[in-house]
Amino acid sequence: VQLGRLQRRLREALQMPEPANAVLLSLRETGNENALQQRLQEIVDLEDLGLILRRDASGRRYFSLESRRLLLDPLLVEQVNRIVAENGWEVRPTLAYLANLMTDDKELVEGIASAIGRASDPSSPITTVQLAQAASRFLPYSIVAGVEPDQPPPWGPIILVNGEPAPPLGPDEILLSAWAARDLWPNGDWQGRIGKPIVTLRYFVEGDGSLLREEARTLKLAGIFRVEPPGLDPTLTPEFPGLRGARIQDWKPPFPREQWHPEWVRERDELYWRRYRAAPKAFVSPETAQALWKSRHGNFTSLRIAMPTRSAPGGAAQQKATAMDEEAIRSAITRQLPAAELGLAIVPVKARGLEAAASSTANMFGWLFLGFSIFLIVSAMMLVALLFRLGVERRAHELGLLYALGYRRRSVLTLLLLEGLLLACLGALSGVFAGIGYAWALVNYLQQNWNGTLQTASFLEFHVASQEAPYGALPYPSLTLGLLLTISVAAIALAWSAWSLSRQAPLALLGGGQSTDVAIAPSRPWVAWLTAGGFTLSLVLAGVSFLVPPSSAPPLFFGSGGLLLVAALGLLAIGLGRKDPQLAEGIGPWPILRLGAGNARRRRSRSLLTAGLLASATFLIISVEAFRKSESTDAGGRDQGAGGFSLLAESDVPLPVNPASPRERRALLPEHSEGELKQLEAQAGEARIIGCRLRSGDDVSCLNLYQPLEPRIVGVPPALIERGGFGSQEWALLATAHKEGAVPVLADDHTAQWVLHKAIGDQWQIKDELGRTVTLELAGLLHGSVFQSELLMGEADFLRLFPSRGGYRLFLIDTPAFQTRSTQQALELAFGEAYGLNVIRTADRLASFHAVENTYLSTFQMLGGLGLLLGTLGLGVILIRNILERRGELALLRALGWSQRDLLWLVMSEMAFLVIAGLGIGLSAALVAVAPHLFARVQSVPWAGMTALVALVLLTSSLAGGLSALLTLRAPLLPALRRE
Repeated sequence: VQLGRLQRRLREALQMPEPANAVLLSLRETGNENALQQRLQEIVDLEDLGLILRRDASGRRYFSLESRRLLLDPLLVEQVNRIVAENGWEVRPTLAYLANLMTDDKELVEGIASAIGRASDPSSPITTVQLAQAASRFLPYSIVAGVEPDQPPPWGPIILVNGEPAPPLGPDEILLSAWAARDLWPNGDWQGRIGKPIVTLRYFVEGDGSLLREEARTLKLAGIFRVEPPGLDPTLTPEFPGLRGARIQDWKPPFPREQWHPEWVRERDELYWRRYRAAPKAFVSPETAQALWKSRHGNFTSLRIAMPTRSAPGGAAQQKATAMDEEAIRSAITRQLPAAELGLAIVPVKARGLEAAASSTANMFGWLFLGFSIFLIVSAMMLVALLFRLGVERRAHELGLLYALGYRRRSVLTLLLLEGLLLACLGALSGVFAGIGYAWALVNYLQQNWNGTLQTASFLEFHVASQEAPYGALPYPSLTLGLLLTISVAAIALAWSAWSLSRQAPLALLGGGQSTDVAIAPSRPWVAWLTAGGFTLSLVLAGVSFLVPPSSAPPLFFGSGGLLLVAALGLLAIGLGRKDPQLAEGIGPWPILRLGAGNARRRRSRSLLTAGLLASATFLIISVEAFRKSESTDAGGRDQGAGGFSLLAESDVPLPVNPASPRERRALLPEHSEGELKQLEAQAGEARIIGCRLRSGDDVSCLNLYQPLEPRIVGVPPALIERGGFGSQEWALLATAHKEGAVPVLADDHTAQWVLHKAIGDQWQIKDELGRTVTLELAGLLHGSVFQSELLMGEADFLRLFPSRGGYRLFLIDTPAFQTRSTQQALELAFGEAYGLNVIRTADRLASFHAVENTYLSTFQMLGGLGLLLGTLGLGVILIRNILERRGELALLRALGWSQRDLLWLVMSEMAFLVIAGLGIGLSAALVAVAPHLFARVQSVPWAGMTALVALVLLTSSLAGGLSALLTLRAPLLPALRRE
């Protein structure tokens, strides 16, 4: 909206010519916020802090410090008291309050009854006047102040009508002005009422939500004071919102129209207003005032500050001294009041935005993506090593010839590495461009899947940073680092393959470097040690995970699963190094299958690499799939994510009361007709509604791609605490207020683990409404709930920390299943326009969370898919190479009477052994990695999806291996038999 237009609308309400609550600064250099705040502290004045300093009515007794918010913040009162004490001044906190009615109920009732009785005598000519007089024995809309009337100058003493100083006021005592006494007792017979509880005050207090509730209190009459200073002092009353104008009838008080009664106001009341404005008509003790009107917004309406005693006489000199004293007060308060703690602070919004982005969910996604990519990187290393080894083995004769010509091993290794690195550089350079395309496709995939779910999805853009800290002048750091790391990883794989092959004797290399009769040798001792260490560490991590907080257990279990994967591959390597003591004897498919499986031992490194590729892909795909959620997951009973509620509503404007009953709904909808209200009850009358308070802030769920700095906080009412649910047993911790120590809060387990990075018992700090630092403690967790976007705090603590957040904005609605849709439509229709109420199904809210989580999981599973592609490619290459190397054997078997089908069974059995071994190892490790999730939510685990993925991996590998074997065996075997 246009600034000028908004200022014009707020000008009258705020009594400011050009109101503004934020100033945007554009700076060339950042990071000097402290210097700016210090400079701001030097130039700030009281008005900038929303404070008003004015002299008392006489202009000589004291100064009154007031707030535009009417009530002074407790932090401000504390700071001003400190400043006043340091300067040797005196201060008196004051609380003034508006009483709706002030009456002597007994006198009023008796007077009206007597007047009505006399009205039955038609011969009495003054009955109407008497009735009017009796009915007028009340004071409407009068100010009552909490002061000590017996204080010495400059505060008092207040003088009674008999000329004596007023006595100290005790609890539940009231001192009335002579003006008020004439209203309550026109006959002047108040003397006999001194010391009796006869004066009744009726006043508003804040009820449920922000609705005003009228209460009454009867006080003892302590005396009647003169209508003259210091008892007559309009300065005791700050300017109440809406209480201004030439007449009381012109007031626009800050309470509902139906609770404002201008018809009560008489001409006598208007006369007092014209003469004395808001001067109090009664006084109570400060203790009584606090007991009656203490508010969560503040305890005092003004601070009266008295200057040190002046010896100078009155007149012009005295006025000059007063002016100088005012400047001294202003200077002392503005210089020592912490403006930042009172809301006038320099906020580095850009730095905070960058900080939120740097430590955000999106950044965490990058690290998780990189972590899951480790499996893909290792798989790629194994495949590169395998393909390079196979390529070099085909040129073993060349290597043997180089050795025979006198080349040293180092020279041969260098030659092989240079050749391999040239190809690796070309491949890495191609991979950079392929990676750019993959990243672009991934960002577009996220945008399409999150459109309409994430408010920040529209900010997702693909870009390649040209400069990025901390790499300084490194051009395109992410691409450059990726290129260098890829070449380095490829170099390691190439060096390992070349070194292992160069260890063969030159004579063997001259003979081809490969033998179809490969000896089966036992594994080296370090393999056994690696296997034992992997199993041991896996068990240790699994055991430790049961001793740490639940939020820290998943990484430990993932580590345990990864170690189990390595250990199981080591165990497979040991098994492949052992000879089978039994021969594959007999006729039929079983001996053929056994013989084929035994062939995996002949090329142990190839077999191990193939199984490792498939195991890594299976581990990644299955472990990620275990966390996938369906649309109906966690939307069931009271202990599930929806807590048994079918609808969730949030309003833009706070509702003064919880619309839980027809009476509250009628009060909230005064403009609705009787027919509209009946229709609302017919459609939503069966709904049970629980209203919660809400402090707006940053979304703390996965729907927010940035790090939340000021989280949304929900004030939980006692009704929800008693009801419980959402899979948490710690609701009782929110039932009482915690004025000291950390404030307990509940959070969703997903929010705590992935966004806040907190565990039960962890503490962190936020700012309350007054700018004070408050410590929060995570006391409990909800499991997959609809409250993933906010923290839950007890209502008592919420009102203490955020006193101005009146009313209810978040509503949990429980309806019969057949009325869910009609209730949703009826509530939106009734409260949508007036309060901006938006009602959604809890299942839809959970589905939005699940959609984002599942999108993340899908991106991780894409890595598993690439790993599976590498695994099937490696399986096919190895099978083809093994068949080509053993074509002589296969030809001999064919000549001895084996059928083509038997040969296919022989080759496929070797492939099946490797596939089953890799799949079994990966599946076992994955189940260990996700064990906490399986144990905690066995009913929500997508067993069908996991089973389907296992079948898909098995089918893909089998098809790749079978197709490779079938195509290879179709080639003629006679030339190979001749060479054999």
